[in-house]
Amino acid sequence: MQCEEGTEWLLELLTDVQLQQYFLRIRDDLNVTRLSHFDYVKNEDLEKIGMGRPVKRPDTDLPQNQPQGASSSIGPATSESAASLTCLIRESELQLFERLGDGTFGVVRRGEWTGPNGRVLSVAVKCLKASVLDSDGLDDFIREVNAMHSLSHQNLIRLYGIVLTQPMKMVAELAPLGSLLDRLRKRQGHILISSLCNYAVQVG
Repeated sequence: MQCEEGTEWLLELLTDVQLQQYFLRIRDDLNVTRLSHFDYVKNEDLEKIGMGRPVKRPDTDLPQNQPQGASSSIGPATSESAASLTCLIRESELQLFERLGDGTFGVVRRGEWTGPNGRVLSVAVKCLKASVLDSDGLDDFIREVNAMHSLSHQNLIRLYGIVLTQPMKMVAELAPLGSLLDRLRKRQGHILISSLCNYAVQVG
């Protein structure tokens, strides 16, 4: 696949989420060569190139043991929602709420995503700061997307997809109790060794 100078970032990003088959269509048919160009891409444009619906990851990548769907209309990931992992998400499908955290390259907010099956999921949305698009921030964002995409485990946070309009966003499963690392640090010295071992074997 040919990659013109200046569009390597696009191919790398699409490859990380297994959407590289759309690279030439996005670059040539939609004339997207810069990140800002996604601001002018409409839903009907995506439909014309075959991206009207989120693209699913191969089923072989999904965890085999998933919990059954909950009765609530808003909830965590289930076997039903797991099928929509790693896709291009439209800005209009997201609702953003309070800030959960703030880092060097992005801000994390609580949100709700209306998935392709109509189910509303509670999510964490990392919004890349516009000021870092020309620095190492974009590379860091791509590396994080790649890392989360490559991990598939029922006890790890799932990546649902990314939003390519500015600011770029990463949409992941919400951890309502916060980071396990933060929780361990706050309770340092007050957690049983048996509990720590139990945490470790759950992701082994």
